[in-house]
Amino acid sequence: MAWVLQAISDGNDTRPEAALKACFRFPAGSFSLGRKGTDVVLLGDDSISRSHAQLTVPEGNSGKVQLTDTSRYGTTVNSVRLQEGVAATAKAGDVLRIGHHSLFKLQQVAESLYFLPQAQVSAAEHVPKLGFAVCETARGACTYVVAEPGEELTPGAACHLIAGRPAVTPDWLRAWVDRPTLQAPPPDAAAHPVRLARGMKRILDALVTGSLADMVVQPPAAPGPAPAPDGAAAGSARGVRAGASPRQARAAAGGKRKLPEGLQGGQGEPGMSEGTPRVGGRAPKAPAPHANGLGDAEGLHVDDGPDGVAELDGDDVSTVLDPGIIVREYSPGTALAEGGVGMPNFKAFRKQGAGGGPRMRPIAMEVYCEALVDGEAFLKAEAAKRQKLRTAEELFDAKLRARKAPAASRVVRR
Repeated sequence: MAWVLQAISDGNDTRPEAALKACFRFPAGSFSLGRKGTDVVLLGDDSISRSHAQLTVPEGNSGKVQLTDTSRYGTTVNSVRLQEGVAATAKAGDVLRIGHHSLFKLQQVAESLYFLPQAQVSAAEHVPKLGFAVCETARGACTYVVAEPGEELTPGAACHLIAGRPAVTPDWLRAWVDRPTLQAPPPDAAAHPVRLARGMKRILDALVTGSLADMVVQPPAAPGPAPAPDGAAAGSARGVRAGASPRQARAAAGGKRKLPEGLQGGQGEPGMSEGTPRVGGRAPKAPAPHANGLGDAEGLHVDDGPDGVAELDGDDVSTVLDPGIIVREYSPGTALAEGGVGMPNFKAFRKQGAGGGPRMRPIAMEVYCEALVDGEAFLKAEAAKRQKLRTAEELFDAKLRARKAPAASRVVRR
């Protein structure tokens, strides 16, 4: 945790404007405060001694700092004057009066970093000097993701970007260390961005806009059967049962619903599948035309579910999903993580034995699953349910086997 000393005014302050806007950020260490020749130079108040006080910030998250008065006119903490030369403790929210007129508020800044492996090697040494906490995951309280240029992002780090939070290179931490004074403004994270690979950028853009169509590629389709002249007659000829749903009727007829204009693949590029994600019962707005192929994409087949939402099925999906497990359903506009990013209303499935069809990159599905706020807990709960079902099935099978055991193996009492 880093500490900040922010200048405040009681309304009768005669200090110049620059002194009233002073703000000092302290990493772990010991710092001298005074009017001249100290680590922190306090201007605009002649009652401040040249070496007025000593501030000591411990490493880690102790929640307190030490302040030692070494001045002529004194230092107070919450209106209580400190004994000269004796260290006293101060905590976040305390108001310090240094000299007669200079008021400051002591604050603690909770900022944290998540390091990708390569960045961990090159930049982790700077963390103790700056007072940042280190997170084990990019989700939750993580403030910054640190990655080397060109380093592959993990799904959690990708979701950090989706939520609108910054990812920086190790140079940003070095810029913190190289600040000329404690009063210098913090380095701009936007000046040290992490460059995304084109494929990952398309995936993130698609997730942010709520369109899975940008992540799906359609392999060349084999020519389908000629359409029947009469839909009802064709349905009867193909054995469509009475009362079948529209999806079952289409499946029996071997037909596919036509895509909205703009989502169909143009000449020389792969087309989109029929089952685009739906928002509020409507197909989402078509994305801007661009080459939507993602190379050797693997993973998911997109098709409409019986309740009007999209289903994703395939046999090459990331192991994040188990066969037949519903991951999550999002309503339109549901916030993703803490970034307020809307997701379309759709369910994700993985089904075995689906060959061919449109495909999605595994990283896309992995990112989507990781992006769920409670996705990890949800999957654990589903795993517990499956284990409970398996246990019940095993007990049932054991009882069934016992009932079917040969009569000779039973002990019969007369």
